[in-house]
Amino acid sequence: MIRGLYKTDVVTITPEKSIKEAATLMRDRNVGDVVVIQTNQANGKRGRKAQVAPVGILTDRDLVTTCLTGDSSKIDEIKVGDVMSKNVVFIKEDVGLFEAIRTMRKAGVGRILVVDANKSLLGSLTSTTIFDLLNEELHELGMIARSRRSQVARTGDFGLPPKTPEPDVHH
Repeated sequence: MIRGLYKTDVVTITPEKSIKEAATLMRDRNVGDVVVIQTNQANGKRGRKAQVAPVGILTDRDLVTTCLTGDSSKIDEIKVGDVMSKNVVFIKEDVGLFEAIRTMRKAGVGRILVVDANKSLLGSLTSTTIFDLLNEELHELGMIARSRRSQVARTGDFGLPPKTPEPDVHH
């Protein structure tokens, strides 16, 4: 499962904020994207936790292309909701790592948002995080294999069980 692998301190913004505010937030928090959310009070009941539902994502690339191809004099008027990517890929935190990788590959994205059963935002999982994890695991596996090869070279013991004599069937 991907539980525990995804980043939970996701930087969020709402669609009505300006892209200038988004750029400032991204700079201040040193991130390349912000998740665009809508907050809905769950069932309107007192004491219930508000549901934070992701509705899009805004990347530094979105900001650059918007600012360089549009009227930059009106940058304060352009809202996050006007330029955010609405095609966001979601997964639930109980999916396996390889299912998450397949989902990313199929969608052609480098990050997916992790949501609970109510589609409330839990975090973000990136291909870089997955690569780092797999790299670490493969390194550990390589260390085990190297240690095992050294042991075999020193002792000649391949760790196989001793051969048992075959029963004599020719009486």
